[in-house]
Amino acid sequence: MTFRLPFTTQLHWLWLLLLMCPLVSLAQTQGNAFLQGETNHQGIRVIFTPVSVVGQADTAFTNAAGLYSANIQAGVYKIAFDKAGFNPRQYASGQAQALTGTDTLQDVTLSTLFYKYISGAVQDTFYEDTVYIAVNDIVVPHTTTLHLQPGTHLWFDGPHALTVFGGFEAVGTPAKPIYISADSTTGPPELWENILFNNPADTIRIEYCDISFGDEGMLFDISPMVILRNNRFHHSTHAVWMQSGSSSVMEENEFYSITDVCVTLAGTQGTSHDISCNYLHDSPASGIITYQSGSDLNILANTFVNLAGIYAGALDLVLESGDVLVQDNAILNTTVGIKLLVIDSINTTTTILNNLIYGNNTGILLRAADGGAVIQMNAIMDNVLYGVAQPYPPGGTPDVFTYNLVSGSPDNYYNLNVPGVGTIITTNANGTPADGYLNIADPGLYDPMASVIPFMQTPLANAGDPNAPLDQDGTVTDIGVRSDFYCFTGFQGYNALVFPGDADYNQAANVWDLLSIGQHFGTTGPARPNASLAWQGQTMSDWGVLQSNGEDLKHVDTDGDGVIHASDTAAIMLNYNSTHNSISGKQNGGIPMYLGTPPQSMNPGDTIVMPLYLGTFDTLATDIYGMAFALTYDSSMVEPGSFRIDFDSSWVGTEGQDLLTLQKDLFVQEKIDVAFTRNDQMDQSGYGRIANVIVVLDEDIAKAAMPLHLNFVDMVAQDHSGQEISIGAQDAVMEVQTTDIAPDFDLVANVYPNPSRERLVVAFREAVIIEKIALWNLQGQSFTPAYTSTTNRVEMQMGELPAGIYLLRVETQEGRLHRRIQVVD
Repeated sequence: MTFRLPFTTQLHWLWLLLLMCPLVSLAQTQGNAFLQGETNHQGIRVIFTPVSVVGQADTAFTNAAGLYSANIQAGVYKIAFDKAGFNPRQYASGQAQALTGTDTLQDVTLSTLFYKYISGAVQDTFYEDTVYIAVNDIVVPHTTTLHLQPGTHLWFDGPHALTVFGGFEAVGTPAKPIYISADSTTGPPELWENILFNNPADTIRIEYCDISFGDEGMLFDISPMVILRNNRFHHSTHAVWMQSGSSSVMEENEFYSITDVCVTLAGTQGTSHDISCNYLHDSPASGIITYQSGSDLNILANTFVNLAGIYAGALDLVLESGDVLVQDNAILNTTVGIKLLVIDSINTTTTILNNLIYGNNTGILLRAADGGAVIQMNAIMDNVLYGVAQPYPPGGTPDVFTYNLVSGSPDNYYNLNVPGVGTIITTNANGTPADGYLNIADPGLYDPMASVIPFMQTPLANAGDPNAPLDQDGTVTDIGVRSDFYCFTGFQGYNALVFPGDADYNQAANVWDLLSIGQHFGTTGPARPNASLAWQGQTMSDWGVLQSNGEDLKHVDTDGDGVIHASDTAAIMLNYNSTHNSISGKQNGGIPMYLGTPPQSMNPGDTIVMPLYLGTFDTLATDIYGMAFALTYDSSMVEPGSFRIDFDSSWVGTEGQDLLTLQKDLFVQEKIDVAFTRNDQMDQSGYGRIANVIVVLDEDIAKAAMPLHLNFVDMVAQDHSGQEISIGAQDAVMEVQTTDIAPDFDLVANVYPNPSRERLVVAFREAVIIEKIALWNLQGQSFTPAYTSTTNRVEMQMGELPAGIYLLRVETQEGRLHRRIQVVD
């Protein structure tokens, strides 16, 4: 067969072409790997496997001290460690690493591995430090359950099978997947037969598993529900068979190097299959083959690339009855994109909507039968032989074939038995040539590649269907798969969009993000294409190096220039509090942190300076690298914008040299967020003052002996590796002296309407003299609205303000008024 486009290379590695240096020199990459419980660490194999268009495979071995080095070319690699008798490890949980050739990798320790040979009945729990090798068929009996812990290895020594009559659960994690494979300790792996789930009583859950070298693969027969998520199936004949009586949910699985069929579905009455966000690619196999008889089927937002099945590449659909929806799939470089046979259109509702079918030998093949399909809004482009083919007319005619873009094939329509389709007789809403059913013949500037990469922009093709969904901007209808529906995250490197300022990727930009910058200060990686500081999701491939919280390092490079440094704090402050998530609760116990004794006499208008201490002579603060916390206060007692933290002469470091700091006074939220971190990977131990807390008291406080409470919340402290350190923070209370000031006007004024859209009125009960009016939003920004006033009434114009929550402050000669107001669109 002939492939039109090296799509996988374009989609996955385009950014690497910009990253890689010329292949002119070799340099040394080194690190340490250790054996658990051993003093001699010699003989650990370190395998460098290139995954970029440059780079060269290499292997190194550790010496007795655990040191290894390899002269490798710059490129992107996956790195694995193994030694007989120990658990193999993948560096950075298997994420690809961009290596310059002069890198020092983080330490890796291989845990002790035991081999246990099994046969017959199995149950209870399989543990991660053991490789379970089936030397004959194994069975999970009725009324028993087999649990596979994260990191477990289950291997088959030959063509053996596992039959499950009882319960089965295999739920790994991204860092510790479960491995189901063939025994390769004594020679090349031999295909195992199958894992058959035969009428189990409970839902079958298989998540984060790596399943390889199977023949028939996983067979599910009369299973009430099968959940397959985030698994990888590869180097097998078949991967998944859903037989009669089974329902399934299959999400974000990857299939590659499958020789026959990736997924076979044989649905019967009362069952359903939801197949979404999976990635099926690079196999001499068919993607999904179905025979539906009474079962409902949804195939949504999957990606099919480079599949060379004999009968069909991506989808081979035989439909007898049931509701079938095929929508928002990207089908690229296969033999046949969609092969469709609808046996009974009366009892089958088949909809093929908004798919991208590009670069296949044939786009859609309609087989001779009853027809009965609605085919709309698809981009069927640049297929090698035919766009839409119907080799056996007059049977198989679709009921509806409208609003599609069909172009670029030698024969866009081959024997398609729909009168008027393919005959250019009019123009569509964009003035593009179209047939009587408004199928477009000319794509114009439409770029199909951009449509499958999240949030990339492309000129849109609009067939003018008034009932079709709108594009992201709410105005134009997309043809083909919409990039905002793209959802596969498991293995392509698009598992998280970058939001500039959200360095720790917890969906909020705030001072806690500074800790990630400090931990990885000076680290370099690929720059983010079209980077900006705007608070919007930006596409970026993973760097392949993880933070201590498991998120990729690309998020820490907030400005996208490829270097983690002090300038990455700018995005945090620019987007501060764009989204708010609580980080953690205040800790009890641990290293003491407390405020020094406040002045004995404090009057309204005074500037208060209190030392902030960490650790004591008896309880040292050890291995401190960074910390983030919030300090709450009563805003009615504090002058707006006056609360700040001064890190001058701190024992943890020196600002501008080895210490980065951030603080944000959020007056409306009645707190200040604070963070500091070192930038040299050197933990500090000690005790004493780390900062001064400075606040100006409101000069018009009118409460007698009113206490000002300062409370620590959301404490996070870490060492340089990201390991959390327990801090026991002590709140503070100070009492302001009595003063003789007029009552607060909050009780003698009416503020309306609230919420406000265009205007806001403040009506005082007595005549006042206005001195100043100000508004603060939740980000601490101040605004001065346009207003008019009389002796006892103020009217402000609010129409220019963005919608949101504000604190209103009106200063008069008689006192001040504070109100929380809401501005709406």
